[in-house]
Amino acid sequence: MIILLILLYNNKSQSSKNKQLQFEREQQESNEQIYKLMLQQQHLINDTRQQEKKRISQELHDGVMSKLTSTRLNLFILSKRQDQETIEKCLKHIENIQNIEKELRNISHDLNQETFLEKESFKLIIQNLFEDYCNAINIEYILEIDTNIVWEAIETSVKIDIYRILQECLQNTYKYSHATLVILSIKKVLDRLIIDIEDNGVGFDINKVKEGIGIKNINSRAKSMNGEVKFYSTINKGTHINLSLPY
Repeated sequence: MIILLILLYNNKSQSSKNKQLQFEREQQESNEQIYKLMLQQQHLINDTRQQEKKRISQELHDGVMSKLTSTRLNLFILSKRQDQETIEKCLKHIENIQNIEKELRNISHDLNQETFLEKESFKLIIQNLFEDYCNAINIEYILEIDTNIVWEAIETSVKIDIYRILQECLQNTYKYSHATLVILSIKKVLDRLIIDIEDNGVGFDINKVKEGIGIKNINSRAKSMNGEVKFYSTINKGTHINLSLPY
């Protein structure tokens, strides 16, 4: 009878664990689907921007530029007059218009650059993540993201892992730290991408929770990116997570 009860207990316990693992897997899959949808939405926004910029570029080239060229030629004809004052004024106008043409050519060229379009896409996704999450749980946040990072050069799978780690950190902040402020810093240092996320919460004993699912997930994702992650925390002094990845 006792053995039967033990077996029933073990089966129930194992079933509960399996359900928990299944729930966590489904949650991860759901979060990754949400991220992919956000990324697709950002790509659509960028595509629209690209089309609009090309339209403006075409208008600048075919409309404004042609008119300026025509005006310059007319002024040049006027400059053929022998009146010295008229000649000086016309030549001055010609010089100004040539400068305007040069500026417009630069604008037209920049607007047509493919690399100009998607520099902010992943950065905006991170900003949206922190804005939505922190506003929902009433936590202040500070973002410091290096503008020199070319996110398009980073593989999508790596960006998904980065996003999931940040999401995990925010969830832990909400569940355990009772923080009122979260600070995220992402910067490029030589050939490394350095990500630091800190909060002013209650902290925790790293030795007691290093086998927790959240920390395991972060470690696993860092490893899959050939990165290194370090955890710093002191009771009542907040938590600091440092992630270093190859760039």
